[in-house]
Amino acid sequence: MVDTADDSPNPADGQEGDTDFDSQEIRLAVVLVGDVTNGRDAARLVRETVERFGTLDVAVNNAGVLGAFGPAADVDEDEWRRVIEVDLTGTWLAMKYQIGHMRTHGGGAIVNIASNLGSDIRAGGMV
Repeated sequence: MVDTADDSPNPADGQEGDTDFDSQEIRLAVVLVGDVTNGRDAARLVRETVERFGTLDVAVNNAGVLGAFGPAADVDEDEWRRVIEVDLTGTWLAMKYQIGHMRTHGGGAIVNIASNLGSDIRAGGMV
């Protein structure tokens, strides 16, 4: 987990290092590591976020893998399952636990980021 904050004074406001948050820029980053295909990890990520920040108001899901290119008949079944597990199941699991928290805490917003590869033919021989 990485946690950084900048509570330095804002010279433009003439502040000398007080704790007036309106006059300071606060930057915070937390990195939580987990396997998006594992429901226990998805639940833990939400739980640790809530423990750290007190709630979960906004979530951004941005996990995905690119499978092998080639005709559908030639795609390896294990490779297919890996792509589905990460790209679809991972997003669903994240949302499952995010929504579970948001439902009971006044709502929130979830942004799911995905590739446009499925709507834009970039690689020949996919069929």
